[in-house]
Amino acid sequence: MGETFLTPVRNVVNEEYPRVLGEAMADMRRRKLGLRSWGAAAAERVWQPLEELLRQCAETSDEEGGGIDYTIFWRRLSLFSAAGGAEEIAAATDAELWEPLAGAFYSSSSCNSSSCDGNNNSSSSGSSNDNNADNDNESISAEHRRKWCEWVRQWLRVVCEEQSITLAAAAADSVGADDAAAGGIDSIDERRRADMRSVSPKYVPREWMLVEAYEAAEAGDYGPIAELQRLFANPYDEQPEMEERFDRKTPEEMAARPGVAFFS
Repeated sequence: MGETFLTPVRNVVNEEYPRVLGEAMADMRRRKLGLRSWGAAAAERVWQPLEELLRQCAETSDEEGGGIDYTIFWRRLSLFSAAGGAEEIAAATDAELWEPLAGAFYSSSSCNSSSCDGNNNSSSSGSSNDNNADNDNESISAEHRRKWCEWVRQWLRVVCEEQSITLAAAAADSVGADDAAAGGIDSIDERRRADMRSVSPKYVPREWMLVEAYEAAEAGDYGPIAELQRLFANPYDEQPEMEERFDRKTPEEMAARPGVAFFS
């Protein structure tokens, strides 16, 4: 019975599980990056360079800055439009490309080893609410920003290529075109951005938020808990009235607080 039982289990562990996991991870990356397809080309042109940049952020030195907030980063990618085509992407300045992402990066002055080491969420463009980002980004090197802007251009080129193919297919077969494709490149691009927002939440329950809420509750004030309940009922929605307080990186006073920083 031993081998009869163990053989199929080994097959699942050694063959099926890696395959299923790989497919799920590839689909997650595709959706978060707003791509319609995934393959070796997308992995080589988009994911591998991004993975290297994220690794560098996790290992960043004091001179380079302090790390990246993954929740903010993935959400801010949905601010980028590719509707203007390759020419508009090529013409965008580094400052224009960096501005939407700036609020996702920590500088060394606002980080410590536990809150921005890459082990948690802390470690052309649209408007963004940077909140506590301005001072941080003054100390992030020009080379660090240049590398990220170079990646953004490459990613947007791939997005633009896919959207052009979708538009051409819709023009060739107007009967079979979906509503977004029938609406032109602007409609295709907006659907892509909406799809990206649907898989990258704007709000997640960070430890510093929870600490504020339960400390207030201990003092008899349950308002902050009720506010968090409203916030996390729809974490993928914009909720502009909540942005100033909750669409932000870990506050400096919480980043160094024992028992709070790591999951903030």
